[in-house]
Amino acid sequence: MAQEATAIFAADLVLPVSAPPIKNGALLVRDGRIASIGSLQELRSDSPDVGVRSFPRHTIIPGAVNAHAHLGFRRGDEPEGGSFSRWMTELISRLPEKATWTPEAARNSAREAVETGTTFMAESSLYGECLPQLAESGLAGRVYAEFLPFEFGSPEEAVDSIEEKVRSLRGGLPSRVGVEVSVHAPYTVDPDSARLAAQRVRGRGGLLAIHLSESPEEYEFVSEGTGFLADIYARLVRTDWKGKGVSPVRYAESIELLWPGTIAAHLATGVSEEDIEVLARTGIAAAHCPRSNEYLGCG
Repeated sequence: MAQEATAIFAADLVLPVSAPPIKNGALLVRDGRIASIGSLQELRSDSPDVGVRSFPRHTIIPGAVNAHAHLGFRRGDEPEGGSFSRWMTELISRLPEKATWTPEAARNSAREAVETGTTFMAESSLYGECLPQLAESGLAGRVYAEFLPFEFGSPEEAVDSIEEKVRSLRGGLPSRVGVEVSVHAPYTVDPDSARLAAQRVRGRGGLLAIHLSESPEEYEFVSEGTGFLADIYARLVRTDWKGKGVSPVRYAESIELLWPGTIAAHLATGVSEEDIEVLARTGIAAAHCPRSNEYLGCG
């Protein structure tokens, strides 16, 4: 092991989280990975030839994990919050210009995340457009590539395309970064495309992301087939939609989107005790987004 690839990082306090705090604690790091944790005295005794980098009056904690993010949105940018439907309407109107500022926004967002202690991020962006900025930032994480089936002639064509896109994006990436598929939301991805994408992902042992049960508008759309998002679905997806008479969680289960490889973002509106039982039974991971929910009046 090269000496320069090994170091001890010491601070007044180390918080392993999985164990009690360690006063005058330290980490032994080899090749970018934590090899051991203990008191500085213990680690220096075990590795007397390893250099020590000390951080007096500091605390070392595990890096933060952001389980759901969109790097391509600019802080303080329009559309303003208030209601989900208003925000979505203004966002759709700005999509034609979004590509011009997404790279800069993603780069700034990734830098801000690193500077505030985030070390791993699950990022969702259209066709993985924010992957370069996440990869160059030094963050570890996964980029979930969203796709829009209505841009293709059939569910098979849409899913073939996003699978090929994911394969191409994976080329040349550092090992700390991965790429997976996102079935964006019930109101942008038709059930046939969503089910097929999930089957493909699950079949190859991959991971899947979805926005689920985020807003009152989504609940109305899935359950009753009416409201603002029904209009969006008719305009974008252009296939017939009728209310399913169930919650978004039950709907996602019915089209086989929920299994231990799925991360469901938000789960903020209309999640019943029965829904929670479904989520627990299927073993999905839930990403709670309290600031977004507050901003858009969800939950």
